[in-house]
Amino acid sequence: PTEYDLIYPYELNTEKKKLKSDSTDYHARKKKRKAAVKISNVKTPEKKRSDLYLLYILGALVSLIVYIIYSYYTDILGYKVLQSRVSLFLQDSHAQVFSDVKKKNEFGPFQYDLTLNGLKLSYDVDSITCDKKYDLYALALLKKNKQENKLFQLIQLPKCQDLMNIEIKESLLSNSKTFLNFKTSEIERLRNSIQSEVKNEYSEKDVFSSTTYLGLLFRTQYLISKKENLLVERLLEKLIKTPIRYLIYELTIISQSEREDYKNRVLNILKLIALNENINIKQRYLFLISLDELNDREIKRLINDFQYKNDEEIYSIDRNEYNYYLKYLSFWIERQSELITTKPLVSRYFASPLRHKISINDINLFKYNFSNNYKVDKSLSEIYNKDIEEFTTYQLEKIFYSFQNNYFKKKIEEINLKFRRPLFQLERKVYKGKVYKDVHGIFAMMRLIQLGEYNQDFFWWFYEI
Repeated sequence: PTEYDLIYPYELNTEKKKLKSDSTDYHARKKKRKAAVKISNVKTPEKKRSDLYLLYILGALVSLIVYIIYSYYTDILGYKVLQSRVSLFLQDSHAQVFSDVKKKNEFGPFQYDLTLNGLKLSYDVDSITCDKKYDLYALALLKKNKQENKLFQLIQLPKCQDLMNIEIKESLLSNSKTFLNFKTSEIERLRNSIQSEVKNEYSEKDVFSSTTYLGLLFRTQYLISKKENLLVERLLEKLIKTPIRYLIYELTIISQSEREDYKNRVLNILKLIALNENINIKQRYLFLISLDELNDREIKRLINDFQYKNDEEIYSIDRNEYNYYLKYLSFWIERQSELITTKPLVSRYFASPLRHKISINDINLFKYNFSNNYKVDKSLSEIYNKDIEEFTTYQLEKIFYSFQNNYFKKKIEEINLKFRRPLFQLERKVYKGKVYKDVHGIFAMMRLIQLGEYNQDFFWWFYEI
């Protein structure tokens, strides 16, 4: 039956009479009609509006509970991962992970990752899979921290097997430290070299001779005690233009038993400089913001106290300022890498008298100087015209940065033929000789790894520090 049959019964009865002669067909149709009528009379229950509201509320509650659980565990796990990746010099055991969430605000000074363009000198032990070549060096951390079970598991992985030679594998599995301590004497020499920079007194000739951040910092403390304010400002200029990570490289070499003492002494000097009203307030502000990469609560508090106690109009620095912007352009330029804003500032710098007083701390500016009308003058000749092996790792970083301007590199090649080779070849050749010969050898080692050099000699840096 159609809908028409069900709605109009008169026509339905007429059809019934016509079909009586065929009883079998008639009864079949009758059954179908009855079933259809029955179905049509069934009422579908309507959902109450209150039921819909309850469903909406229930869905919202479930979503909220899931979000709270996700946030809670993300916070804890994220915190653990952060702790496991903290720089090696902060912890006696790299594998240590704080399980007590209350300790979030109880970090020691200088929370800083030794990172170079994504390459870290620290590892989350649970994430070592030997997928990357420099994971090999993480195995030395496991050996140092006596994570024997984890170390044994990793050594069995085919990927880790491919990274290791037989000598390294045997030394990791054995109890003997002979192989692993092969470079101990060289690292000890670097350690003594850094510690010799830290004195209570310095001669007049010795004041500006330091090539380390620690050395400059302790000399500044000495000059403050002597009230040599002009000399203090000169040393502070060098400190501001030196990336703060070089302080971290140096503290990393200090033995673990003395590291905490050095960190506290450094923090006291930083406070001494920040609070010294005999130093120009704008230079003190520059020095403080040069420290912010340390991401340390004491440093943050020092900066906040400085800003709270002083009117911003007094210490703020405008781009048009000669003494605290243009003169410190090599510092500012590392904090803004946009070529659009950088190029005009660099042009101003090289058009000023500062051009003739340029030091090795400022030569990174040549990367952005594309002018064809300058000449290599006496100040540049004094910087570049010496044996390439005489430069420190810090100075080489500045030099190679300036060589990213190929036009400038060709100018320097005219006065020093030893620079006449492709930049990547120069870096590999020179940095290889600095890994265990320079107090900033950690940087040289990390840069070489970035360039694709994986040498078992790098193994000891990860084991010793």
